[in-house]
Amino acid sequence: MFTNEIAIYGDYGVMADRLKEIGLFERILDVYICGAVVGMIMGRKGEKRKDKNSVKIFAGQLNNEIVRLRYLASVAYMIDNSDKKNTEEGEDELLRNTFGDWFGVGDEKSKEKYNLLYEAFGWELPTYVHLPMIMGKNEDGSVSKLSKRHGSTGFSDLVNDGYLPEAIINYIALLGWCPKDNQEVFTLQGLAEHFSIDGISKSQSIFDYDKLTWLNGEYLRAMTLEQFTQLAMPSYKQVFPQTDLNWEVLSSILQPRVTKLNQIADMIGFFKELPEYSAELFVNKKSKTNLENSVTMLEAAIPVLERLDTWTVEAIHDTLLALPEQLEVKNGTLLWPVRIAAAGMTVTPGGAIEILAILGKEETLRRLNIGLEKLKAENKE
Repeated sequence: MFTNEIAIYGDYGVMADRLKEIGLFERILDVYICGAVVGMIMGRKGEKRKDKNSVKIFAGQLNNEIVRLRYLASVAYMIDNSDKKNTEEGEDELLRNTFGDWFGVGDEKSKEKYNLLYEAFGWELPTYVHLPMIMGKNEDGSVSKLSKRHGSTGFSDLVNDGYLPEAIINYIALLGWCPKDNQEVFTLQGLAEHFSIDGISKSQSIFDYDKLTWLNGEYLRAMTLEQFTQLAMPSYKQVFPQTDLNWEVLSSILQPRVTKLNQIADMIGFFKELPEYSAELFVNKKSKTNLENSVTMLEAAIPVLERLDTWTVEAIHDTLLALPEQLEVKNGTLLWPVRIAAAGMTVTPGGAIEILAILGKEETLRRLNIGLEKLKAENKE
């Protein structure tokens, strides 16, 4: 219908581009402008300002009209649903037949406008289910309508923040809806099978980023080691673009601890470069270590590790844990100084043995000797 120039403004331009890719954009504009002409959607005519969330149409008598993209999203779903209803197979059809057309409480007043469009184009009217508004928690403890000031709100933004798509979908489904058995982790198929309208709450729901992070961690821990490694590999390569480490061992210590994928790069940075650290880190009350006995522990560990031919978790474990009995100390008294010297940090994703296995023999010995010299220099002062 429209062959003239269409200019896109604002963040919603991404959505418009996607609609163009799947061949819906022109159909949406046709439907939308039909609605605008009869005053069903357009609130004002002749509006000339460039709104950041708007599309400006240059076409005949509709020149300079402003079409708001927040309405295009709803119209897009109307057309898509009409085209595909009862024709798709698989999960999409199951979800459509289960959920129907939903509009949140914020769009309740728009229902009659959409009905006019459905009727004008001969489409079957949907069954409306009004869902509770999703709120965000403010710093002062109050709540208000969820917005970017509360954190990421867009699906792609949450993915970029390290959340898995399936965890996001799972969590959003639980906002305002409670399963009868209080189950919290669902597959997409499971959501469709368990959903029932009587589980929808009438009260507002609060988007809890801590709960989403917990749920995301559950998804990560449920993966096989191979699946986790594949997901984590972009983060691994971000830190080690030209180096191959023992990815399996690295994943084995990270998987139980990671709750978001974007945490990985910061957690493994010390493997690439030993950070500057104070000799005071060797002092640990629980492990019963101090600046003096830490020297003894490292002086005992370095020679046996130098003689080790097979550099594996098992070999390192057996070699190091034979020392505490000889030195008449607890395991922690030996392993704490070894971990500090190897990592330069008190909090690490994994213990001393796993860290040494990932670092490799040469780098391990280099770092342990640096730690030993640091301790000796501190003890001389």
